Amino acid sequence: MNRAFIVALIALSCLPATGAHAQAGYRGAFAGFALGPSKMSFDSDSLQAGSGGGASNLSTEGSSTAFKGFGGFRFSRNFAVEGGLASLGRFTATRNYTGPAGTLKADVTVIGGYGNAVGIIPVSENFEIFGKGGLMVTSVIARYTTSGGVVPPSAATTVVAYRTGLHIGAGMEVRFDRKVGLIVEYEEVFGVGDSQTTSGGNIGTAFVGMTFRF
Repeated sequence: MNRAFIVALIALSCLPATGAHAQAGYRGAFAGFALGPSKMSFDSDSLQAGSGGGASNLSTEGSSTAFKGFGGFRFSRNFAVEGGLASLGRFTATRNYTGPAGTLKADVTVIGGYGNAVGIIPVSENFEIFGKGGLMVTSVIARYTTSGGVVPPSAATTVVAYRTGLHIGAGMEVRFDRKVGLIVEYEEVFGVGDSQTTSGGNIGTAFVGMTFRF
């Protein structure tokens, strides 16, 4: 699932349902959980040494596993609100300095809470597509290790950066019965972390999960 697909689903979700789509639909509370692979795209200027660094390059390990719990309320056939808490994964950024030689490494853990408006198109009684958009507040916890004469950007060996960024997603839901369903979706959060300290970037996640209606 790429960003073009996300944009297309979001656009479709904003259209009113007509014809075969014009069914009563569910109204009420829902909750669920999901997990899947996550990928952090690091900013190229991430992780700058406090001192002892010269020319450098950045290497990263941006793949991890994310999981989330969420809940919300569906007001109509085509609109709901959703909020949740997510652990987006653990990642690594290493800046390698050549003059003098040394490294600055940050082991990064990202968690966050989000709120979204959700647009929905019921395709059939048991199948829907949706797009969502809103904000996510992320907490990025970075733990430093160094080698050579490199000094980290903070006197503390662990630093935290809080950021609020755009959070979007799109996907589909298959209903097994009135109460239980399966979701497949892709989400992305922008502006995670701080490039100068914890390292920063965007995180995309492909989720598979279960939903429950009450």
